[in-house]
This record gives sequence, C-alpha cells and structure tokens, in this order.
Amino acid sequence: MAMTAQPTEIGTRQRARRNLVRLLGLTLHRGWTIRAAQIYGWAAMVGFAAMTWVASRGYGADSTVLALVARAAGVLAWLGAFAAFTLSSTAKDNAVRSALLALAFARGAEQSDTDKAEVVAMVRLLLGIVVLPTIALAAFVWLVVAGGETGREGWSLLGGCAFGVVACIVLGVVASLCRQRGRAWGRTWFLVVVVLPWPLAELMLPPQTAELASIPGLLGLVWKTFTVGSG
Repeated sequence: MAMTAQPTEIGTRQRARRNLVRLLGLTLHRGWTIRAAQIYGWAAMVGFAAMTWVASRGYGADSTVLALVARAAGVLAWLGAFAAFTLSSTAKDNAVRSALLALAFARGAEQSDTDKAEVVAMVRLLLGIVVLPTIALAAFVWLVVAGGETGREGWSLLGGCAFGVVACIVLGVVASLCRQRGRAWGRTWFLVVVVLPWPLAELMLPPQTAELASIPGLLGLVWKTFTVGSG
C-alpha cells in the first residue's frame, strides 16, 4: 500500500504546485500595465520585422539585418525590465493574492511552495513579454528574409533568443525577491538593487569594471557575448 500511495501523493503535490503557479500567474497578470507591455512587445516585433524586410532588399540577410534582431532582443529586454519593476510590489493586489493563495492551499498546495511558485510565475510572464516576440522575429528573419540560409552569422539569432531567456530569469528572480521581501515597498527595493548601482558604477568605476557591478551592466555584457557577429 505504501509503495502505491507514494507516487499518488507525489503526483497530487505536483498538481497542487502547478495550480499554485497558475493562480499566482493570474495575480501577476492583472492590470493594464502588463497587458500594455505584452501588446507593445508584439508591436515592437512587427516593427523590427518590417525593418529587417526593408533592410534585406537587394542585400539579403547580411550583418545589418541580423543586428536588427539583436537590437530587438535588447529593446524587449528593457520592456521586460519595466514589467519586472511594475510587478515587484504587492501594493495593489494583496486582497486578490490572498484569495487566490487560499484557493491554492485548499487544493493541496503548501505554504512553503509559495515563494518558488511566484518566481516561476514571474519568469513565465516575462518570457511571454520578451522571448516569444524575439523567437517570432528570429523565425521570420531566418525563414522569410533569409530563406533558411544565414550562414555562421545566423547563430546570433539563437543568441538573441538565449539572451532574452537569461534576462527574464534574472529580472524575474530579482523582482520576485523584491516583491516577497519588500511587499508594498518592493519597487523601491527593485530601484535600489537594479537601477541605482548602474549609474553609480558608470561614474565611479573604470569601463571594464563598471559593467560587472550592476545587473544592467551584466545583462549588457551577456547581450554582447550572445549576439557577437551580428554587428
């Protein structure tokens, strides 16, 4: 009996965790700011796709076109940072969050899973804002603009998508920690942790060191590394 009950118990807890992630995702997705960010992300993708189409006329998918995809990944990452800042506070959704957590706990979720589930929900939401439009743009450039032939420089298309994933994970984890620890002051925590060190590092440290002393600087270094060869 114990051997058959254990897998059932594990499966029940896994379903409860998935439900917890889904319900916390509903909490995060509320509000016009996140909807506007999602719409803007896809609008930016369409705009960059049009630019790659125009830039490729007569020249093909050269380094200029691939550089536009890399730039799009950077722009969408900034959009993701704005969304993460917006989500880093619980000031406006405490009542809804408490109600959804009560529902999740009634379905078998545990209190200890809440923080991890919120990180997962946050990262998933940012991936939808940043990475999905980037993948769509990279696919458009590869299949339509380049006709499936980009050569070695085409790896920068994958690099742009990979950078988006890294940016979403970093920003999602930081925003979740600020939200969990700072609560209503979470956005202030986000500014202190993410934004404030950036100009201070640029002012006080050598250029080679400054980019290592802040999250935007580190993400900029990742962007340069992953999109190398794209102009």
